Amino acid sequence: AFATTLDAAAHGKTSAGPVGNRMYFNSDTMVHRRATYAVVIRMRSKKTVAARCINGACLKAQHVADGAIHVYPTDSAAARFLSMPAVWDWHSLPGITAATDSPFFACDPKISEALGYQWPLRMPGGSFVGGASDGSVGAAAMQFGHGGGLLPQTGLVLSRSHFLFDDTIVVLGAGLSSKTP
Repeated sequence: AFATTLDAAAHGKTSAGPVGNRMYFNSDTMVHRRATYAVVIRMRSKKTVAARCINGACLKAQHVADGAIHVYPTDSAAARFLSMPAVWDWHSLPGITAATDSPFFACDPKISEALGYQWPLRMPGGSFVGGASDGSVGAAAMQFGHGGGLLPQTGLVLSRSHFLFDDTIVVLGAGLSSKTP
């Protein structure tokens, strides 16, 4: 299916591409692809890097792996381009739970240099991230919390699960608590 997709793209045609569900354990990412849409869920644990701040890029990207859910049309390149948001509200990425008034972690070259450009590794990760897939449908879960380390002390704690079926996505949350309002 992947070879067919590449061949179609090489000849200026569109293709549904490979269809299925995969959990990428090394990156805490689940990808769910169908003929007309694809879903990508980014999670983070202590083994993964949530975001990078290099050369002044991604200044406010600290929530991109907090369970962000991105749904993309796959039927054409034009549809994918037109579905991209023009501007992000970095506290309201699709699928995340975050304190909307919390300050962002500083992306300061001097701080990054002092940490050996390792500040993303010092962000607190979840105590559990995992998923299961039979190649067609999948389920993923994560526990995470904000606070401690170099991040603001919001004390946000949440457990989430994601269930991805042919034409349905179910997201459940439990145990939500926060030190801030």
